[in-house]
Amino acid sequence: MTIAWRGEGGNAAQVNLAFGGRVTKISKATIEEKQMDDRMTVAVFVVLVLLAGATLVAACGRKSATVYTEANNNDTVAAKVGARIVVTLKENPTTGYSWKMKFSPGLSLVSSKFIAPKSSQSQTQLAGAAGKHTWVVKADKAGTLVLTGIYARSWEAKTKNAASFSLTINAK
Repeated sequence: MTIAWRGEGGNAAQVNLAFGGRVTKISKATIEEKQMDDRMTVAVFVVLVLLAGATLVAACGRKSATVYTEANNNDTVAAKVGARIVVTLKENPTTGYSWKMKFSPGLSLVSSKFIAPKSSQSQTQLAGAAGKHTWVVKADKAGTLVLTGIYARSWEAKTKNAASFSLTINAK
């Protein structure tokens, strides 16, 4: 291998690399472009690593919401003003039964969604099987806030046998 510099003084305008009878000419501009490309690649990589790290830190800093279920019926829980409270209860609207939820002043409904069960083999919804209904509410003000629900058929008279749910939230 032979390296020959062509140019004036210490500023070579061109480098000739000879290896096995083959000569490759590389200009100073080509070398500088390659160095710039390498620096850009490193800079982009560093930025991506920093963004990934920041995303992980942000995700780790978030607390996942506690989900309250039938097991929490008649419980009292503490929450901060602005916090979101998640309640998930079993529901089977295909039989006519559904939850009628009421929220005291100071609680606002963020979302309400029924999730039907699916067959493990076909991933199709199972008719007649109970699913889960999830409500997300937000504590808008400080104080004692109450979320209540009655599980009944809308066309039947309310009876003492109807299932109920109550969650008291002490918002501070």
